[in-house]
Amino acid sequence: MRMRSAVLVSALVCLTLAPGVVFGAGANLGKPISPADLAPWDIDIEPSGAGLPAGSGTSDQGAAIFADNCSACHGDGGRGATTTTSGARYVATIAQRGDPGYKATSVLLGESGLALALDRDKLSDLRGVLTPAAAMGDALLARFPKCGVSLHTARLP
Repeated sequence: MRMRSAVLVSALVCLTLAPGVVFGAGANLGKPISPADLAPWDIDIEPSGAGLPAGSGTSDQGAAIFADNCSACHGDGGRGATTTTSGARYVATIAQRGDPGYKATSVLLGESGLALALDRDKLSDLRGVLTPAAAMGDALLARFPKCGVSLHTARLP
């Protein structure tokens, strides 16, 4: 019965979203981004170094480039730390295989959908607009290792 419900939910989501994807319809919010506006954000650097600009430099020069181009998403020094309401600071690291712009994101979205459809008894009782962590918490975290996603957190001094 649970599988049937999951298939039904997946089919309904696909049928609801498919016309908008196929015909380019949407909620009519915002405007399409131009190639010129996208260019500064269209940065893809592989772990192998592919995608880096040609040339060389010092670590100090690299730190300045990181501060200008990367720290907005990756945090100061690449650590991406966050501070809780009690003042404790944590850093989280997520790792998985695949293109982060498509495959890796698709895996996270798919596992989120499966957690919502199949793990309802393990989900939070919170209601409203929630982050994935607040809505799915441990149910989603339990799915990550099975699909090649590792997530680690560490408290900072």
